[in-house]
Amino acid sequence: MKRTTLAALGVAAFLTSSTQVAFAAKSPQEFIKDAIQGDNSEIVLGQLAQQKGGEKVKTFGQTLVTDHTLAKQQAGDVAKTLGVAPPSDPMTEAKDEEAKLSRMSGKDFDREFAAYMVTDHKKDIAEFQDQASANNGSASALAAKQIPVLKQHLQMAEAIATSGSASTSSSQTMASALAQEGPDMWRASKLSGVNVYGPNNQKVGGVTDVLMGKDGKAEYIVIGVGGFLGLGQKDVALPFDQVHFTDEPRPLSNGGNGGVASGTAVAPGAAGGVGIAPNTAVGLGGPVGTSTGANASAATGMAAAPTGASAAANRSTAYPDHGTIDMTADQLKAAPTFQFAK
Repeated sequence: MKRTTLAALGVAAFLTSSTQVAFAAKSPQEFIKDAIQGDNSEIVLGQLAQQKGGEKVKTFGQTLVTDHTLAKQQAGDVAKTLGVAPPSDPMTEAKDEEAKLSRMSGKDFDREFAAYMVTDHKKDIAEFQDQASANNGSASALAAKQIPVLKQHLQMAEAIATSGSASTSSSQTMASALAQEGPDMWRASKLSGVNVYGPNNQKVGGVTDVLMGKDGKAEYIVIGVGGFLGLGQKDVALPFDQVHFTDEPRPLSNGGNGGVASGTAVAPGAAGGVGIAPNTAVGLGGPVGTSTGANASAATGMAAAPTGASAAANRSTAYPDHGTIDMTADQLKAAPTFQFAK
């Protein structure tokens, strides 16, 4: 029984002493040796940054070389008093990082360098703070003196890491900037006036506006419904994805087509969403015959537009031919009237 108790006490004592060693600061000799190796590491990497880095990284590299050269001299003086031979080589992990950075350039170099310096300086600050609190004479005094310098380096590294991300994002944006409108694109400014058709190929209204969220995405489309030539119409706002736009010409129906064939009216946007829009018929909601040619010109005071295949061939591709929706004109008329904010 006594033997078991003594054994248990021995294990407890061992665990206690092990825990104390794990969290204790390094010995002055070990600390000063690591500190000088750390200075060697920052000098080597700082010199590499001056050779390969961007403007901010070059400046940071120069700061590292200057500050750690001075710190190395001060650590060397302490090493002499402790009987420690100052090491001349950098840390192993710094050598590995130097090899890695040597294969990089441009923004990739800057990002990797800044990221490494952030991690490295956080670790160094923690070790120097432990040593400063250990009351190990000249080693602790040196540690306390260097902590503000290390914190300044950390702030510089974090600033570069943040600005590097922003710079990368800006570069990517410039690289993806569009130089010319593509054939698979429509202009939002041209959607106003595009006709919308419901079931059975019947016209239900025309686009008057598009509402966008503050994230830049189209959320609602405003359709003008009813009225006569834009007068007396009401606006109805529907989710944007409920209207399906297409470049394909609208097929004609027998006995009337709810307006002139596709592409035979004033271009969208020309009237600001009010008045005559593409394919506008007299009245909405049902097949109504519309005069063409000379009769159309006399009735509206406007020159007759091309019809049929000629109109489809000449129509601008900057806006869709028309839109379709699974609602009738009567259903839209019964929907709540949309009010624009002041």
